[in-house]
Amino acid sequence: AEKVMAFLRRIADAQVTGRWDTTQVRHIHDVHCIMEQRPASLAEACTIFPKLLSEEASKFSTKSQSLRETLHAALATLANNSSLEADYSTKLLGLLFAPDQPSYQQAIGSFESTAKQLLATL
Repeated sequence: AEKVMAFLRRIADAQVTGRWDTTQVRHIHDVHCIMEQRPASLAEACTIFPKLLSEEASKFSTKSQSLRETLHAALATLANNSSLEADYSTKLLGLLFAPDQPSYQQAIGSFESTAKQLLATL
């Protein structure tokens, strides 16, 4: 839940500031791996996501409704963000030593599906 929240918030921040930390693509990979290895964890993540949103909103002095809309908007931009795929290939894949490395398409598909399910709890 936290990885999805953090990644989407950082995507939204980058759209405003123009600054992007390319290592953030690790969240896409991490969420994919979690869903592959422990798919049942999504149910628990769905129960805590609304509380996490509330905590994030108070931490960053924004309204929950505004943060919710921001996260939805950030998710909508992922499909058209070609720099994420480049970051995934150049910044992340070289750091992975597992024999089975998910492609960007596999990882982003898992991330988007998970994020949609979490956002649906709000």
